[in-house]
Amino acid sequence: MSISTNSSGRVRHGEEDAEVAYRLQVIGAREGAIKGTLIAGSIIALCHWRFPFMRRQTLAGKAFLTMWGTIFGMVTHADHYLLSHEQEKRKSDEQWRNLARRELAAQGSVPSETSMRKWKATFDAAKAETGQTHGGAEGLRPGASESPVLQALEENKAGHGEESSE
Repeated sequence: MSISTNSSGRVRHGEEDAEVAYRLQVIGAREGAIKGTLIAGSIIALCHWRFPFMRRQTLAGKAFLTMWGTIFGMVTHADHYLLSHEQEKRKSDEQWRNLARRELAAQGSVPSETSMRKWKATFDAAKAETGQTHGGAEGLRPGASESPVLQALEENKAGHGEESSE
């Protein structure tokens, strides 16, 4: 069974995303474990000094409660990091998709998923040729890197708007 070139590219892209997501979750889990342990340990220590029923608890019981705080911190921070990453990725994907839809519609073609992927490949290649290194929101800002087709349409709209107001 052979895998086509197009689908293997998607698999490779998915593996990169999975690796980034995994690394972000590990970073978040480490941070959450430290914070959760410090907070839960501090609460257990304060309860030990304040409440007699806590003093009667065994060391294993206190360690269990502290570990509960550690695990809670790990899970919540890992989830936070992953959700933040997904939101940023979704936002950047939506920016280039909107730009692709506008440009492809201005050229008169139907903005299908395949044509938008081709447009993105040419857009990324053109961006690499011009030496634009940042791939953030500025690179996809409408008007910042519009095609000549979109610029001509905007000028045409502006020209018709001035004629009708006279």
